[in-house]
Amino acid sequence: MVIAIGETMRILIILAVAIGFYKIIREIYIRNCFKNISAEIDFDKKEIFQGERCKIKISLTNKKLFPLWWILVRYKLSKNLVFVEESNLQKGHDNYRSEGFYLRAYEKVTREYTLLAHRRGYYEIKELELLSGDIFSSTRLIKKYDNEAVLFVYPQQVAIEEIGLLFNKITGELITKKNLIDDPFQLRGIREYSPFDSMKTINWKATAKSGELKVNQFDSTSSAGITILLNVEKYNEFDDMDMIERGISIAASMANEFVKRGMEVEVFSNGRDETTKKALEVNAASYNEKIREVYEALAALNTSKQEFTLADLINNKIAIQKKNRVILLVSHFYSQEAKKAFKLKIEEGYSLIWIVPKIKKERENFDELEEYIVGM
Repeated sequence: MVIAIGETMRILIILAVAIGFYKIIREIYIRNCFKNISAEIDFDKKEIFQGERCKIKISLTNKKLFPLWWILVRYKLSKNLVFVEESNLQKGHDNYRSEGFYLRAYEKVTREYTLLAHRRGYYEIKELELLSGDIFSSTRLIKKYDNEAVLFVYPQQVAIEEIGLLFNKITGELITKKNLIDDPFQLRGIREYSPFDSMKTINWKATAKSGELKVNQFDSTSSAGITILLNVEKYNEFDDMDMIERGISIAASMANEFVKRGMEVEVFSNGRDETTKKALEVNAASYNEKIREVYEALAALNTSKQEFTLADLINNKIAIQKKNRVILLVSHFYSQEAKKAFKLKIEEGYSLIWIVPKIKKERENFDELEEYIVGM
């Protein structure tokens, strides 16, 4: 009997010591869990085109002697960025992801996954959460971290064969308008020759040095160029979003072709640019980096956030244009007010073309404007 009591006491003592030890370790773990822990999520590229792939990297670093039994990294990512290894995931909605880690003392762990850009967009991961707890998960610990991961998914490109006829038509019109008022005393730089350039602007010294035709670039008060007006106004909430996306792709592709040829391009839209929280606006320029600016703005275009109507887009943005520019309006949507505004600007002497994506029977609805309508 005495032996049994002694054995019981020993077990109780061991149990009490174990519980006490666990409580001490638990308290130490709770107090030190997130100390000297760094977490980061990033993309390996900053910009890709729709349909291309990039990688997402999740990194955790434990900079202390104390290991972490378990830790979850939780973050929000649009399902328009599809994990290739999990391509059966539903697309089009935001998705919370969780990654489980075990971290030893002074250890860094990085995981990498391949993403497929299913749709154009501007994607951010601005915040992540770390979740942990004691060994029995009786206590949950949560800490939020700021994060700076940005990915621009540029619009899908339209094949040059699809826009070639319209591009050549506009090119011819621009050449007839190319009466530049250049200031010969304000040389801005030297660039490659394009079909729009006059022979008198050729810099023969630079041409001889490079082996390719080079031209002087002057400051101009009246440069011919392209203005693209991109509409996101819809008939209703059930409108075909693919037609709006098609319009965005057409705008991006046309801008690219003209910038490549040294022409000034500017883009305006009544949709919101999510990087500026204002109506999209890319001012006129012809340098090579301009197309990147156009692509980024179109990637960040929120077609659900309409800042003003199509009629206002026509009235307000065309009114500030010089009449030696060609203005492309890209819109599947039309209204009587918009058609009236468009016709008025033609009568005022502006060079306008209305591009209607995936045009079917809509052409007959434009009445006397039909010669200015291009289906694509």
